[in-house]
Amino acid sequence: MRIGCFVLSALVACASLPATAQSPSPPRAESAAPVFPAGTLVPIRFLNGLVAGRDSVGSPVLVQTLVALVVDGCIAAPAFTELSGRVTRSRSGKWFGKRGRFALRFDSLRVTGTGWIPVDAVLDSLEFARSGVIGSEGELRGKSHTLARRGLGVMPLAAAGAAPVAVVPAAMFAGWSLVRRGARPVILNGEAGVARFRAPLSLARPLECQPASSSSALTAMPTLPSFIPHTDSRGGRSGDPVNLILLGSSDALDTAFARAEWLIPQSHSAGHTLNEVAAALLDRSSVRAPVSTQYFEGRAQDLAYERPSATVRIRHHARLWLLDSTTVVWVGAANQDIGLKVAPSHLTHRISPQIDLERNLIVRELESTGCADLVDFDSLPGAAAAGRNAANQRYITDGRAAVIQVHGCPAR
Repeated sequence: MRIGCFVLSALVACASLPATAQSPSPPRAESAAPVFPAGTLVPIRFLNGLVAGRDSVGSPVLVQTLVALVVDGCIAAPAFTELSGRVTRSRSGKWFGKRGRFALRFDSLRVTGTGWIPVDAVLDSLEFARSGVIGSEGELRGKSHTLARRGLGVMPLAAAGAAPVAVVPAAMFAGWSLVRRGARPVILNGEAGVARFRAPLSLARPLECQPASSSSALTAMPTLPSFIPHTDSRGGRSGDPVNLILLGSSDALDTAFARAEWLIPQSHSAGHTLNEVAAALLDRSSVRAPVSTQYFEGRAQDLAYERPSATVRIRHHARLWLLDSTTVVWVGAANQDIGLKVAPSHLTHRISPQIDLERNLIVRELESTGCADLVDFDSLPGAAAAGRNAANQRYITDGRAAVIQVHGCPAR
């Protein structure tokens, strides 16, 4: 996914006249409102799912920004500000493989102390978007996800007749390919993406400046016992690195992750495991599919959470262990599954090697609920900058863990 950082260009115009002995100096002209230029990219997260053909033109779209909009060093619109819009085109897949089309336009931004102001923005990229699916004007065409279920390829009838295969089955598959419905775009609830301004956005300076660089201590960092900053497999092989430290009760964690629309995975059983394997092979969804067991200091994970997608092959997930029951400190290992890895003796997930991105995602997701705050990023002694996990998959990290205070959630 292409997530870009936006750049604020402050256009300030000042005019003054020279002072004279006969008259006082005229006041300086007011500075022009700073402008976010056209092309500015703002990371967003969808607060409602959308399906082409099901959601008609005019259906509301609501997202939240994942970064603050800053004017002259002051926060004009904090992170997790709402950005709303409407569906502008919605067409499901048609017969003979004709692809569906879907487009939306963002038209309003909620600004602190001002209310809703007009914007002109379109979708620039999606978390699970296939390459080339999103056009320059933000229109999605055909399968909108790498995780979309693969169909059978088209086999021309002439090729089927010439191939050394049974003609009737080949013709049947070719006929099915010709009359099947084309794929339709889908945007998942909770999916991250990027909005792009089509026109400049002017924002007034806040009357009361909240500096973007200001930060206050949200909690006293407890003294942590020493620990090895990685998990292990059942056989003792080094597993995923620890990249989360959470402060709060298990009930608080359950509530915060639930608010962020993360789920508790099913327990391991023969039925659940078979369902997961079948879904993985068929590239289908399996909500709350079990996560494999990893060990920290000889103990299996105490808690686990996942945010599934339209296929079990791709999901966000984290495992947590209680480190200190007195101060209620948890350590966790989070990474993203991005596909399948077939080994001679088993089937497992491939992970994204950039595990810091998953750590940062969880920080944003939990903060967006109002149930948690980032305290700091803590460099863990002995943490490796790169390595391989228990499935011999490579990972890269800066060796820091996000320290997150999880507290009571605001009433809805």
